[in-house]
Amino acid sequence: MSEEQSQSSTSSGSSIGFWLMAAAVLLLAYALFWQKRPGIERGKPAPRMKLTRMSDGQKQLAPTTGQLTVVHFWASWCRVCVQTLVSSSHRAKRLAKKGVRYMMVNLDQPASTKALRQFLTHRRVGKELWPYHYRDAAYQAVKQFNVNVYPSMVIINRKGEVEYYIQGALPDRSLQRLLQPLGFSS
Repeated sequence: MSEEQSQSSTSSGSSIGFWLMAAAVLLLAYALFWQKRPGIERGKPAPRMKLTRMSDGQKQLAPTTGQLTVVHFWASWCRVCVQTLVSSSHRAKRLAKKGVRYMMVNLDQPASTKALRQFLTHRRVGKELWPYHYRDAAYQAVKQFNVNVYPSMVIINRKGEVEYYIQGALPDRSLQRLLQPLGFSS
């Protein structure tokens, strides 16, 4: 075999490898982001969940009808979650003033309410922001919404139906664009 033939077969082999890898990445992306996810189909009623509110330890049922709700899942071991923790907490307070229930649901196990309060304090999330933080001690919400990427958000309309499931961090403006058709005014 000549040197030219050898180089030609090597380059065609590497180009086939590239296309196989590209196809595998696309299939993985489809599996993670675009397929219907059990428990969170758009237009279906959002599952009810019992969570512990960080400010007072009371159990809260969510979501409720009649109010736009954003359920924001996060964990202390998630770098992006921790980097956006303070800004997301302030976002929750701002949106609450405009009638949106913004629930920041922590998924750490087996974190106690006391340990999570200490973590929030250490990360400079003041007590005035604790009413927007909840604990999912039994992984109930994670299972019901089939959450497997952190952070993630579920947007629930005023009828109590799932509108959007977002994986990853979402800037304020993008979130507001998703909320506006649901009756939110900024």
